[in-house]
Amino acid sequence: AAKRNMELHALSDSGMILMPYYSRDRDEIFVRIAAEPQHLREVAEMKRYKLELKPQYLSAFAPYKNDYAGRRDLDYSDRCLVSHIYKTHLDKTDDAGGSMYPQPGAIFRTSDRIQLMDYIIREQDHNCAGVDIGQLMHDNDALHYFPMHEHRKLVELDKDWFKAFAWGTGIDKVRDYYGERIALYFLFMSHLNKWLAIPAVVGVFLWLIDAIVGTPDNFTAIFLCVGMGLWTTFF
Repeated sequence: AAKRNMELHALSDSGMILMPYYSRDRDEIFVRIAAEPQHLREVAEMKRYKLELKPQYLSAFAPYKNDYAGRRDLDYSDRCLVSHIYKTHLDKTDDAGGSMYPQPGAIFRTSDRIQLMDYIIREQDHNCAGVDIGQLMHDNDALHYFPMHEHRKLVELDKDWFKAFAWGTGIDKVRDYYGERIALYFLFMSHLNKWLAIPAVVGVFLWLIDAIVGTPDNFTAIFLCVGMGLWTTFF
């Protein structure tokens, strides 16, 4: 209990919002952790976390930097306002359908919030808790450690699953929710599926010829070899 309280105090002192509650049998404690948008902004600037810029800046990624109001003795001539260059990710799954004014944390995607909160929990920098999750799980003091899903966004992804996961036109939704590594996998798979459609159609045509001729050893074999060679080269 003392070790548990020490870790919980470390999380609370770092600025995290804790929501602990007992399990049904009261033999385990679940702790839901959240963070204020301003806390995420401070940590993002400290670790120079890269955020997506607006389309007019080519949707590039750049390290986050808070606005600097400037010094009064210099008549604020040194102020630096850069918050307007970061893209705001409107939540189209909210009650207003994403038409409301962007929230303070709208510059962070789901994957951004997960990575920043994980950094706050694990690292020992300023405004961080420094909790050794690996050691806690090794000692069986913590059984699980995982980010929670956002149900509304999952429903939206489920509605557009073909565009998002199979065809690749909605891959931005996958990237914003699951991160770049998962999105890159499904983007490659969608590219592969499109290119496989070509040999699939040709293969059906060649199969019909083989069925008519009665053997696969016919004049189409040379065209098949050349065609697959070109396919693998351009793929």
